[in-house]
Amino acid sequence: GLKWVHLVGPLTPVPTMQNPDCSACDSRPNVRPSDSEIGLYEGAGYYHCGLYRPAYTCRMRDSSQHFCKVCAEGIQDRLRPFFGMTPALAASVSVLDFGSVGSGSAMTLTFDISNVGAVPVTGISLTSSSPNFSAAPATVSTMAAGQTRAVSVSFGPVFTSGTRTGNLLITSNAATLSVELTAFVCIPSASMQVQTADASLNLNFGDVGRRLTMYRWLEVRNIRTSCASQLRVELSSPPAGFDYAPGTVLNFTLPAPTAAETFTSRRVYVAFSSPASGGPDFNGTLTVTTPDDPLTSSVTLNLSARAVDPPPVDSVLVIDRSGSMSEPTGVPGASKMDLAIQAANLYISLLKDNDRIGIVRFNHQAANPGDILQSLVVAGDPVSGSGRAAARGVLTSANLSPSGNTSIGGGTILGSSVLDSAVAASRAVVVLTDGIQNASPDIPTASAAVSAKSPRQRVFAVGLGLNQLEDRLVELASVNNGLAQITGELAGDREFLLQKLYVQILSDVADEAFVQDPVNVLYPGSEQATDVYIGEVDVAADFIIVYRKAASYPSVEVWLEAPDGTIVRPGDSGGIFPNFSFIPGDGHAYFRCQFPAFPDKPKAHIGRWRVWLASRKRGEYRLEASHYAAGQGTNFYYSVMSKARSDLRLHGQVVQTSYQPGSMMTLLLEPTLYGQPVKLNEPVEAHVSRPDGQVKIIQLEHTADGRYKGVFEDTYQTGIYPVSVVAWATTPLGAKVTRYRHLTGLIFRPGKGGSSGGKDEGGTTGCEEAGSMQKRLEGMLIRFSEKNPGEQEEVRFILDWLKKFIENCCKAKSSPDRKKLKELLGRTGQLLAEAEEA
Repeated sequence: GLKWVHLVGPLTPVPTMQNPDCSACDSRPNVRPSDSEIGLYEGAGYYHCGLYRPAYTCRMRDSSQHFCKVCAEGIQDRLRPFFGMTPALAASVSVLDFGSVGSGSAMTLTFDISNVGAVPVTGISLTSSSPNFSAAPATVSTMAAGQTRAVSVSFGPVFTSGTRTGNLLITSNAATLSVELTAFVCIPSASMQVQTADASLNLNFGDVGRRLTMYRWLEVRNIRTSCASQLRVELSSPPAGFDYAPGTVLNFTLPAPTAAETFTSRRVYVAFSSPASGGPDFNGTLTVTTPDDPLTSSVTLNLSARAVDPPPVDSVLVIDRSGSMSEPTGVPGASKMDLAIQAANLYISLLKDNDRIGIVRFNHQAANPGDILQSLVVAGDPVSGSGRAAARGVLTSANLSPSGNTSIGGGTILGSSVLDSAVAASRAVVVLTDGIQNASPDIPTASAAVSAKSPRQRVFAVGLGLNQLEDRLVELASVNNGLAQITGELAGDREFLLQKLYVQILSDVADEAFVQDPVNVLYPGSEQATDVYIGEVDVAADFIIVYRKAASYPSVEVWLEAPDGTIVRPGDSGGIFPNFSFIPGDGHAYFRCQFPAFPDKPKAHIGRWRVWLASRKRGEYRLEASHYAAGQGTNFYYSVMSKARSDLRLHGQVVQTSYQPGSMMTLLLEPTLYGQPVKLNEPVEAHVSRPDGQVKIIQLEHTADGRYKGVFEDTYQTGIYPVSVVAWATTPLGAKVTRYRHLTGLIFRPGKGGSSGGKDEGGTTGCEEAGSMQKRLEGMLIRFSEKNPGEQEEVRFILDWLKKFIENCCKAKSSPDRKKLKELLGRTGQLLAEAEEA
């Protein structure tokens, strides 16, 4: 962190100035009104860039300037031991010169008094010898050793011209100090200037998605003249469609600039809230006026904005159907392909009405016409849309029957070719694979092909399971700012990770925000709620429930509770509450809400929402109602997440320059509000899971460029390192909201990878899965012995077989070994599920 952060004001930008030319000193004027303001100015020592000084005038070998506050503090700390037990008080100035002050105006300057000794200074009194000057505070009872305190000295108002002088006496149990005071009263004149971000008199908001709010700023300045004066300012009412930020005062006064200030200023934020309908073009003007500047009494700014429908997203799902996709997972009764289909269905369900979706499949080849399962089609209505129905209709076991090897490159190229017919500016290829590339075309070929496309196509790669220990998947996702994720074993708290990653990808592509919640278990007869925090920066939200598919279900009732206590049930959606809809799906259901949630209460959506589930014999709405009867008395496994259309977004990445054990991972988060960097609530922490399951917490520090950065170095185990971040932020209106990111780090010993034997072995010997299941079985053995004594012998047999299998990992595996492993992993999943139910 910044060493002198305690001296930086809340409105001072950090960094304050950055040098645009690192070959020379930055000689530009100060961008801040005061040369003594503490911030972060690039250029220090012999370095034009890369090192920073605390104040604009804090430069080496320049003795004409007073020490800045940071340097003075350091000098005092160094000299303090030499004062012994004698009280010692020092002032940061010996002369306080107010310069020229307009008649009838007042001006205030500040300086510091410091206890530079080692003992307290008591009974401090500040007295002016002239009635034209006054000091605040007038008395200070005590100052501890090392303490510094600001003193404000005010001059005026005085109505006759001429020089005014005086002295400020500072008495205490230390030696008396005297500060000379001087000011010159003159006939005042003010100079108004209005600045914008692009130095024009136009506030262009550009295209703003409907129901979103965008801000632009203007800055009113009182420029220092030969006889500075205060500047009274009045803002006109904004035109239709535009508004000022909450709390904006339309009439204010800027104080006269001091001799050390180029100007005084106030920044005003103007908002454009894109309506649900109407427009699309909005134009108008606002005027800044003052009675104090005879030359520039008013400045008019032009406002322009265009309301546009939410920009569509065109995406293609690329699904691996190689032989290993038939393997079991840590989710009871579900194969890898089962989970892939569930996640794809959720992705399709959450699309906006104007989004387009396509689906392709691949194994060792992806060139047959039949591998394009669905060309790009408009999604349409969440319930009745023909495009969604067509896309869901091709996600069948017949179309995605696992067989063959793995050509990730081939699948990516095919998906990209389908996306060539897209019309949206936002385009994504989402690749799901569980194996290592072992058939041509390869990943570098695909990366080169996709990166050459215009408009750009972002590639998101999801590695399902434990097999993708290679950097090629990361290379693929690096195309056009995409992202790679590897799930690891989908069990325990990772059961719904694949669905969450698909929701996060859709959020990234659509520039939306994502919140998640861990796995929950709903027990018979119980009810529980998951909290989701919404702010005024959010304009729409999906409250999503994903759940474990099973042969039977308990009767589960679901409803929403708004921050003001209003209850929204599925049957109320679209009727009692027209801004809500409820959409059930395959292994999921969600409420979609357009804010304001309740038109007669425009701010009732700000605060804590609760997603309730209850396991009851009777309920007004039941998830999977057609299968519930046989499931009474069973547990219900689910997770809640929320995706918000929002102005507050959180992006992130794991940066690795090497994948070797012991190499460093750098974690980066980039929060933005209205497209500008924004601070998160401290502390900002990342939870990193090592391959052995241990979780490490990393503190992320706020950097000068507005990002949050942390380093993780405990990377001596090979495998995946899932990283999760739940960040809190405070919105401009003071609401608390959360944002979530899941990232993946990767450590392995690079090798050739893959297989050329004509069969897809997933790129591994199977030892990772065997080892994972062995650990889980050992952990559950005591529970088996207590509640399932009849199965204890079977568990011990499986454990012995897995141990022998793992001991011979380096040896070639026979087909019977692979077949036996597959059978035992399936049976292990059943036993673990039974133990959880018990």
